[in-house]
Amino acid sequence: MSNRLNHSAVPVDLQTTELASDGRAWRFAWPLAVLACAVLAIGPAFASLSRHWLQVTDYHHGYLVLAMSLAWLLWRLPLLTGVVYQWDRLATTMLFMALFAWIVAYHGSISLVMQLLAPLIVWLAVRACCGAQTGRWAFGPALLLYCAVPIWDSLVPVLQALTVAVASLGLRWVGVPIQVDGANITLADGLFTIAEGCSGKRFLMVMVTLAAALAIVNHIRGRRLLWLLLIAVASAVAMNCFRVISIIYLGHVTHMRHYLVAVEHISYGWVLFCVALLPVLAAGRYFAADVRTAPLPPAVNAPPVPPAPRGWQLRASVMPMLLLLACGLQTLPQRDAGRASLQPFPVLNSPWQGPLSADYDWSPQFVGASDAARVAYVSGAQRVEVYANVYAVQNADSKLVSERNELFDSSMFQLQFSAPTLGLPRSVRGEPRFLTAVRDDGSRWQVGYVYQVGGFLTASPLLAQMYYGLREMGGNVPGGVLAFAIRCDSDCAQSESVLRGFWQQAGGDLRAVIPSRTHAATAAARLAS
Repeated sequence: MSNRLNHSAVPVDLQTTELASDGRAWRFAWPLAVLACAVLAIGPAFASLSRHWLQVTDYHHGYLVLAMSLAWLLWRLPLLTGVVYQWDRLATTMLFMALFAWIVAYHGSISLVMQLLAPLIVWLAVRACCGAQTGRWAFGPALLLYCAVPIWDSLVPVLQALTVAVASLGLRWVGVPIQVDGANITLADGLFTIAEGCSGKRFLMVMVTLAAALAIVNHIRGRRLLWLLLIAVASAVAMNCFRVISIIYLGHVTHMRHYLVAVEHISYGWVLFCVALLPVLAAGRYFAADVRTAPLPPAVNAPPVPPAPRGWQLRASVMPMLLLLACGLQTLPQRDAGRASLQPFPVLNSPWQGPLSADYDWSPQFVGASDAARVAYVSGAQRVEVYANVYAVQNADSKLVSERNELFDSSMFQLQFSAPTLGLPRSVRGEPRFLTAVRDDGSRWQVGYVYQVGGFLTASPLLAQMYYGLREMGGNVPGGVLAFAIRCDSDCAQSESVLRGFWQQAGGDLRAVIPSRTHAATAAARLAS
């Protein structure tokens, strides 16, 4: 048996490469320069990510993820020694599309879309300028950044509904009599609410991030990486469901006196998380790349690097210029915002009558609106409250769709839980969306709402802001919300039918309350004519 070292047994990512003094090092500088140019061009996205990492506890790990991504890039940098850079036309086309969507999201102040597109744009820029081989070098680190992008918050309704469903089945299986009403699980001795914090989002984020770190250390790629991530997701979800079932069961058998019910149960969740991490660690070890069969890196014993195709530098440098141009477009000074105010509410005679004075038991809260008004319409014993507002111009601190805006005042109302649905077709058609909320005095309200931006009607907040961003690139356009509510103490399903009938009869007239152009734009149009 020979003890001679077999060079083919050296793993790709662990190979240290001696750089010749033939100018080969400059080839490292080009992809890094493209990377830096892309990051600078879409800097507002990374700035908003940094603020989110600082302000939101669940995303404090963002800086650690960023450090892991940069370390992964530098670790794999020696593999670029023998790569000949080529312009990738497909990546260029995709980059154009991603950049356009990013600029629209920037003008629409949609931070989440900007953050989601940022890693993709960085990777596409590198691949477009340097080719598919270099794109593979940057793909993993760019994908890792999604562990710290706040897209995970959108999973909360799904995780919440899944936890309620699994917990209900589990408790009934062990013989616990329960009643389920939305997110509330009622026992004979008390009530448990599966709130957003009980959805398991935090456990899922940490588990997936740790699985990604295992993939980096153990060189797990391709199908094995997918299986590892699926195991991490399944382990986190199963652990959270078991946590909820066990806490509710302990509350049942101890008549709500157990420590985990009466005092706290957060530490219990992290103990279970450590147990749930074991199968993920085992899977990471099982899927680890076999260093004995790793291929020989191209830089070892490779022939001299062939000269790059003539003119490749000029063709590749087009992409950073486009990124810089996008950066310039986003920083252009905004045009005069103009003024926007609501038009008078329509006068209705039959079957609805009004407008009448509003009942301020229901008061939506929208920060920074240029104008807002409340009225009511009646038809027999039915009374519908109507709210409308308008924004002349929107920015990060004052916009139509914001976490600070509320259709129900959170200090007095609590939204009733409902399973998530995909209502995109209805949103595109401009049909209202309906919600139910319970007031602190026990009364229930049903509300329908729709956004209107420059005459475009939709119930989707994302579509409303994207359309605003698209229109805002050519000048400011006003946007607002129309909301109409009714008390539904007896039957909210019947109240929703009443609201739908009201919208069908009066919606066309109500749309005219929100102007489609600012006052300044209207004046300019008159001068032009």
